[in-house]
This record gives sequence, structure tokens and C-alpha cells, in this order.
Amino acid sequence: MRARRRLGGMSLLELMVALVLVSLLATLVIQSVSFFLARYETVRRVNRDTSEAALHSLWFAGTVRGLIPVGDDTRRFSGAPTGFVGTTLQPLRAESGTPAVVRWSIANGASESTLRYAESSPLPGGEWKILALDEELAFEYADAAGRWHSRWPVASAPDEWLPSSIRLGRLARSGSGPGGQVRVVMVGRAEASVRPLFTRAALE
Repeated sequence: MRARRRLGGMSLLELMVALVLVSLLATLVIQSVSFFLARYETVRRVNRDTSEAALHSLWFAGTVRGLIPVGDDTRRFSGAPTGFVGTTLQPLRAESGTPAVVRWSIANGASESTLRYAESSPLPGGEWKILALDEELAFEYADAAGRWHSRWPVASAPDEWLPSSIRLGRLARSGSGPGGQVRVVMVGRAEASVRPLFTRAALE
């Protein structure tokens, strides 16, 4: 009789044990799903940041690669630690192949530095904020011999109308300036030229 009643259902103790086991399994499943979702979001964020950084580097390298030496002092390429201005055939807003005066500039703040881009072209638009970092930024310019300078043009290479490379680097906020060891953020290579290929009249 007792065996027949036991086969007919679960005792209270057995039911409690079953509920505890189900609760433990549910907790493990929820924790596993939460862990997976957190890691998935981290991977997505890293992938998004990496894609944006690659896109910014592509933009920078493209405009630098398209720089052309203009034989006019008012439109000649000039660079400083906080930015440079030059004429490129690969602007970001105007159609590729259209000569446009572009300006890459840095605004170093107390806690954040921003990189900005602007161009003069037929298309409307203002200045773009490309990226923001919590370290001081500076541009440097390489001559044909591979020497880096904080400004362009340089007295040691008066016949070089364009630098061979331009890099954007992170600097320590201890007051060290360009010319020392920097951590490169972006770099672009230009076609160094010892003579201007365009005059002001040709671009107007």
C-alpha cells in the first residue's frame, strides 16, 4: 500500500530538492548568458572603435597622399605642430581629383585633444571633428632624408615643396614637444617634390 502511494507522486522533500536543482540550473544559465552578452558587447565595441580608427587613418593618409605642390606662397603647403594646410587631389567632401585646400588641425585642451578637418571646396560644410583623445597631440613632417621637423617648410630643405611624410603623434603632457619619441596615431606619405607642379592660376 505504501509502495503504491509512493509511485503515485513525489514527496514534499523530493519536490523541494527538485526545485533547488532547477533553481541552480536556472542561475547557471542566466549567469552564462549574462557573461556571453557582456563579452559580445565588448567585442562589438572594440570592433566598432577599431573600424572607426581605421577609417580615420584612411581619410588622413588619403588626403596626405593627394597633396600637390603649388607654386604660390599663399597656397604653398605649410605645417606646424598644431596643424597643416595644403592643396590635395583627394579631399573628403569634394569629388576625388578636384583640387581642394584642406586643413588638419589640433585643439589641445587641458584634459582632451581633438583632431579636426576642414576643406574649401564647392560643397557646403564646415569643420569636422575626427577624433578626441585624452593625450596631447602634435604633427611632425619628414623631409626627403627622413628627418622629422615640427614645422614646414624647413630651412634645411628649402627646395622641398612637400614633406615626404606627415605623422600625428601622442605626446606626454609633461611639456615635451615634437621631435622626441612619440606614439604615432596616424601617418600619411606624400609625393615629395623639389619643384611645384601647379601654379595659382592653374588652380583657379
